[in-house]
Amino acid sequence: MKESERIYRMLGELAPAKEEMPGGGCTDSGEETLKKKLKQLTFVLIELELFLDTHPTDQEAIACYQARKAEWEQLKMAWEEEHGDISGEGVKRWSRVDLPWPWQKEA
Repeated sequence: MKESERIYRMLGELAPAKEEMPGGGCTDSGEETLKKKLKQLTFVLIELELFLDTHPTDQEAIACYQARKAEWEQLKMAWEEEHGDISGEGVKRWSRVDLPWPWQKEA
């Protein structure tokens, strides 16, 4: 088996969310599922970028990267529509700074 086939097989399918797992178990909320998929896709994209650093002409890896990147962008847009900026770049000031500090709370 070629190295690239092994990589594609490992990265080809993301781990199912808890609600998709056979045998029941606890289920994630939609927010947790979306967050988990974003994290998984981020990992896959980083791994594919590293693979492409050493195999820059591998067309199958390039196509896989582009497909996963498009999927990540869609999930990112869905997250930001519901929860705001995912990168934190749009945050001007952290709201917790305005809250009383532990030593400022009345006993």
